[in-house]
Amino acid sequence: MRLMMQSLLADRFHLRAHFERRTERLLALVPVKPGKLGSRLRPHAEGLSCDAKWTAPPDRSSPSVPPGGFMPVCGDVGRIPGRNQTVILGGRNIPFEHLADYLPALEDFGRPVVDQTGMSGTYDFSLNWMPERDGPLERHGRSTSSANVQLDAGGPTLLEALKEQLGLKLKSTKAPVRILVIDHVEHPSPN
Repeated sequence: MRLMMQSLLADRFHLRAHFERRTERLLALVPVKPGKLGSRLRPHAEGLSCDAKWTAPPDRSSPSVPPGGFMPVCGDVGRIPGRNQTVILGGRNIPFEHLADYLPALEDFGRPVVDQTGMSGTYDFSLNWMPERDGPLERHGRSTSSANVQLDAGGPTLLEALKEQLGLKLKSTKAPVRILVIDHVEHPSPN
C-alpha cells in the first residue's frame, strides 16, 4: 500500500523526497527505577496468551481486571471510559515503542516521544487517568465528560499515572530522528 501511495504521489504531484537524520528535542519514555515495573504493567508472557479465549470481564473498568485484561485482541492499544470520568488506556502484547508512539495522541507534549526504556519484549498494561479539560480526547470528539458533569479533580494526570501505575516517565532529551524532507512538489496533474 505504501509503495502504491508513493508511486501515486510521484506521478500526480511530481513529489521527490528523502529522509535525513537530525538531532531534535524529544521526550524519552524511560523507567522511573530501572528493572522495576509498575503495578499495572507486566510482561505479556505472564498474562493471557494471544491464542487463548478472551472472556469480557463483567466490569471492564474495575481495578481488579488484570493489566490489559479489558482488551479482546493482542497487539493493539484501546481506551474505555473509567470511573469518575477517567479514561483507561490498555493493551496486550505491546512493545514499549508502540506505547511511546501512541502517547502524543493522548496529550500534546509539543514533541515526539521515543522508547528509551531499554526493555525488550511485549507487555500488557492498563493506565487510568483524568484527561485535561479541552485536551486532545475532548477536542477530537472523544469527550469523556459532558457539559453537566464536573471532572474529579483528584484523578491523576497522564504523567502521574504513567509514573504511579506503569513505573515509567517522560524525560526531555535530544536524539537523532528520521525526518522526511520534501525536495520538490507541484500541483497535481489532471486526471
